[in-house]
Amino acid sequence: MSSLVACRGRHWVGKSRLFKESAAPYRHARTSRGGGCQVDLLIQTARTAYVVEVKRQGRIGTEVERQVETILRRLHARKELAVRPVLVYLGELDGEVEGDGFFDALIPAESLLRCVSGL
Repeated sequence: MSSLVACRGRHWVGKSRLFKESAAPYRHARTSRGGGCQVDLLIQTARTAYVVEVKRQGRIGTEVERQVETILRRLHARKELAVRPVLVYLGELDGEVEGDGFFDALIPAESLLRCVSGL
């Protein structure tokens, strides 16, 4: 699992600093050729698209993986982009979600807020 942490304005700080091309919520409407999708936060760099799902609930189980899998299938990303799922969560994370390795990064909301606020 990556040591990816969102922080420091224009960069994602992890093993290396990556300049982002865009970072915003993303919505693709349903068409006659396929279903739509909605991404809480899509961060795109030159070579990678991070699909960030934000969950806030008491217990976060494996259903979040199925939801993000559906989003990834419906997402229209350029073929040369690596698409990496990320989960930002507030609540109790099911151990199976941690052990599955589906998400490239699991970020507790508390650590994200500490990073942003400088605490």
